[in-house]
Amino acid sequence: MKLRGIKVAVWENWGPDRFDDLEITDSKNPNPATDWHATLTHAIIKNKEKNKPHGHAPSCELYSANEEGTDALEWAVLDKECTVINQSFHRSKKDALSSTLSNDDVLKDWLVVHWPYPTIIQAAGNLSDFDNINPPEKEYVNHKGYNSLRVGNHDDSASSMFKSAWRNPSSSNGDRELPEICANGNGNDVWAAGVHGNGTSFASPAVAGVVALLQGINNTLKIWPEGCRAILLAGAKINVTGSTWFDDVLLGNDAQDGSGALDALESAEITKNRSKKDNDPATQRGWDIGTLTSTRFGKGRYLMFSYNLKFPEKGGANHVKVAMAWNSKVTSSIQSSIPIDSSLTMDLDIEVYDDANILVGKSDSFDNSYEIAEFNGEAGKMYKIKIRKHSGSGWTWYGIAWTVV
Repeated sequence: MKLRGIKVAVWENWGPDRFDDLEITDSKNPNPATDWHATLTHAIIKNKEKNKPHGHAPSCELYSANEEGTDALEWAVLDKECTVINQSFHRSKKDALSSTLSNDDVLKDWLVVHWPYPTIIQAAGNLSDFDNINPPEKEYVNHKGYNSLRVGNHDDSASSMFKSAWRNPSSSNGDRELPEICANGNGNDVWAAGVHGNGTSFASPAVAGVVALLQGINNTLKIWPEGCRAILLAGAKINVTGSTWFDDVLLGNDAQDGSGALDALESAEITKNRSKKDNDPATQRGWDIGTLTSTRFGKGRYLMFSYNLKFPEKGGANHVKVAMAWNSKVTSSIQSSIPIDSSLTMDLDIEVYDDANILVGKSDSFDNSYEIAEFNGEAGKMYKIKIRKHSGSGWTWYGIAWTVV
């Protein structure tokens, strides 16, 4: 996959401590403090280590936003126009103990909905790390914005989670669910460019690298982070722990794995199948993006168009997964234009009906900027995916994706 023109930035509070196997297009600070941690987060995305894999996005343009301050993040997004951002650090113990959005979270939500509309990926945080929170389960998922993704880490076989923060932030109805996805950051350590480590810090750049791959498959996704989020969540076909995402929400379980384990191949296959509204013929995999306004919802608060899914006649698949993502509204100070608040103004739901118009799957949480509906289908059947507005007004960009696995 050629990713020329796909710009990915690693926002770290250090720069890499070795460059032999790295190929970085540009750096914010030419003489930063350095650490092995930054070497590995860069190398997981792209490296040139001889006779080894070259990262998840080996032909992207890799940028190093190698300072802790938000001016480094703004340099990567606003100056260099990177469309994928990875963050594998948090500022302080305060972030891990806070149940609400930080100033950084609000800024990142604002950046996502402004040019160049980056997809921002962040490590969920590690229990029992340098924050020394006791007991470790008191630690909240470290980043809490609505318009980006947080990544937990699973073992090599995607059969268990390990020391990965999962405590949800506070929300109006108590059902905000973070992290949204997980990836391999543990097991026998992650190795790249001659260094190794484990934890969510190294699961997160794996997801960022896959986002770059998806943007390379369809360049439209470079400016549609909502589409990237939906595709990743729909493509995460392995449920690592607990019940399905929505069942965990219904049961009040604070789940650890989000939608499930990152699946680069499944996400890529979905990305190859851009669909149209009211798509005919129906498809086994598909995705779409667009703008939703209050006026586009009609009788029963249903969107005036839908999407059609066809379950294959044969092939062994038996499970359908549909994911949707949208944005919060970010407000700024009139005096300084600095983003000061990010909140959801629309509550959207997914409902899936079979060809007899019977509801077979749904996802209708309250406090999330995404929904994930799952159900077991029947061979050869047709299904209709509907979006319903539970409450709210205004407008939002959205992405939707589905697959049969």
